[in-house]
Amino acid sequence: MAQMRAAILNIESSTVTAFLGEKDGQGKLIFKAVATAEHEGFEEGVFIDEQDTKHAITTVVNKIVSQYKIQSFIVGVTGEFLKVNVKSLTEEVPLHKRRLPKDIVDTFDNVTGYTYIYHAPIHLEDTNSKIGQVTSPIRQDVTMYYAKNKFINLVATVLADFKIKNLTFLPTSLAILNYIVPEYLRNSGAILLDVDYLSMTYSVVEGGGIRYQTACSIGGGHLLLDLYTGRTPCAVPFKVAEAMLSKLNLIQPEQEGACIEYIDKNKVYYMPVKQLRDVVMHGLDILCEVIIKCFEVSRNTQSVNYPILLTGCGITDIQGVKEYLSMRLNKNIAILTPTQLHHGKASQSSLVSLLHMGLENMPKMNIFSKFLSNFGGK
Repeated sequence: MAQMRAAILNIESSTVTAFLGEKDGQGKLIFKAVATAEHEGFEEGVFIDEQDTKHAITTVVNKIVSQYKIQSFIVGVTGEFLKVNVKSLTEEVPLHKRRLPKDIVDTFDNVTGYTYIYHAPIHLEDTNSKIGQVTSPIRQDVTMYYAKNKFINLVATVLADFKIKNLTFLPTSLAILNYIVPEYLRNSGAILLDVDYLSMTYSVVEGGGIRYQTACSIGGGHLLLDLYTGRTPCAVPFKVAEAMLSKLNLIQPEQEGACIEYIDKNKVYYMPVKQLRDVVMHGLDILCEVIIKCFEVSRNTQSVNYPILLTGCGITDIQGVKEYLSMRLNKNIAILTPTQLHHGKASQSSLVSLLHMGLENMPKMNIFSKFLSNFGGK
């Protein structure tokens, strides 16, 4: 069987990653080439330094295209540059057909400042189907995904210099949902939290799709800010303090006077365990307050009882974070990781999921009119 291959560009809040991946004859996902660069990131859906982000995109894409001939890229759209709308309708539809009604198609480009990129069903329900009936009232909830025009234009401008012929923008949250979230939770309901370094995407998952989504400019990179504010800023460099997080355990009994030691460039740094733990817990408390606010804003009474599925590179590597958040939010929490061999970290969730979604959609990407006519989404 011939191998399927796709080039992916993933712009997260602190890093830009370009990679080439493929699916082998046994269906396994394989990374052929990967390049990552840091950038200043974004806040509230605005790039902090556009030129810096463009430079990062140029750097990583150049490393990939210098090794392989690439004519198209799949670009992941993270929550801060994504708008999600849900369209509900009941319509008489022939039972042997499942087509998107015209009034949904007509709304694709009606979101100011955004462009339609994808649609997917939440659930399909026959409201009154009877034996022998040739038509039935169908209730169809469809989630429409729109990418911010400024995001699309920035990416397109950079990739045009590489003579990239085709760009396909896909919602990162939906990619994670479809690839990593277990099917029974996709259907029964869950809250998907993709916590990045400087950003968090909150999604209410129901009926196999995303019912509600919002994004906030808060993430793992904000946890240690208290160390460097106030009258006596911490003497340990910020990057070193972040590295110390890998040695911290939030639920392990604390030994009096214990310190975390870290060696960086032949210099030894120390920080009291209690000091680091207190700061991290305070940062997580602020994150929890934002999550609680998301509960309230979503106006979804059922989601109050949904479990939380945590993924992303922001906080999932901190030992005991799942237990602490569960206690603080009074909810069941699970950390989601890709199931593919060699890609088992939550920090890789978006990369692997976008590759999977991109490969799954490759036969449809160049047939725009055809996938719009398929009832229930791409």
